[in-house]
Amino acid sequence: MRPDEALFAEIIAGLEKAVACHDWLKDGGRFIPYPATWLNAKGWEDEYMPEVNPARPYKPRAIGEDLPLL
Repeated sequence: MRPDEALFAEIIAGLEKAVACHDWLKDGGRFIPYPATWLNAKGWEDEYMPEVNPARPYKPRAIGEDLPLL
């Protein structure tokens, strides 16, 4: 995939919506899709429901950081 600037902007905008959605945040982020799968499925075109708890905003994790224990 070699996106032009417009498509890249769409992908990033879609990713920003995805990382804040309920499905990506539930269970500590256990069900975030594999990046290649998300790109191949054109995940940026999906509709995402925002997280219902604004008190718990999305916090990116560092590579290798452990998931929090529940």
